[in-house]
Amino acid sequence: TRMIVHESIGSSGGIRAVRDGAINVGLISRPLSEEERRAGLVAFPYARVAVVVAANQSVPDSCTTRERLVHLFGRRKARWIDGKRVVMLQRERGDSSFTTFANLVPGLAEQNEASYREERWRVLYSDRAMQEALLSTEGAVGIFDLGAIVVQRLPLKVLCVNGVVPSLWAVRTGRYPFWKDLSFVTYGPPSRLVEEFLRYVRTDEARALTESSGQLALPLAPAKNGGR
Repeated sequence: TRMIVHESIGSSGGIRAVRDGAINVGLISRPLSEEERRAGLVAFPYARVAVVVAANQSVPDSCTTRERLVHLFGRRKARWIDGKRVVMLQRERGDSSFTTFANLVPGLAEQNEASYREERWRVLYSDRAMQEALLSTEGAVGIFDLGAIVVQRLPLKVLCVNGVVPSLWAVRTGRYPFWKDLSFVTYGPPSRLVEEFLRYVRTDEARALTESSGQLALPLAPAKNGGR
């Protein structure tokens, strides 16, 4: 069997493509809504990935805090420790990575919405666009996916948050709370071909591939004491 993996069209795009019959199985990075479940969509979680504050290599800071992150989204004239201007990169409304942070950082959603209204920052509409902007823009920072950085070996700086460095170990042990689950999605029960693929995803070989890509394979294996 030959599989074709298309360029990402986002969670909502993947769901539409599955419902339209354009693809056999979609990939999403957010939970299905109640309406989507009632419509017959079925999700199969397979990985958990850290959502991180990623920056251009020119950024001198190595860490940030939750409060500082709210400040960065809200201030046009925010500065890094070397005095250079912060360039915040935003994603579109509803982006799953930003929502991960907004759910745990008080005031972040409000500052983000104010930034949309006042057009403070550039808004990117895909992971690829965010990736390219982070790589090419001096002083840039944005919310991104650690798995995408690891698997593509992107030369981006990942900031620790409140003293915790994002890692598989930190997510597995609960030290790093900013993560999201990735799922495959089908329209109704999976076909025989898709079920064969999902069985492979659960094998030790596939789980090892997942973890080598900077993601935790679901269901989670117990964390080893002291392991990192």
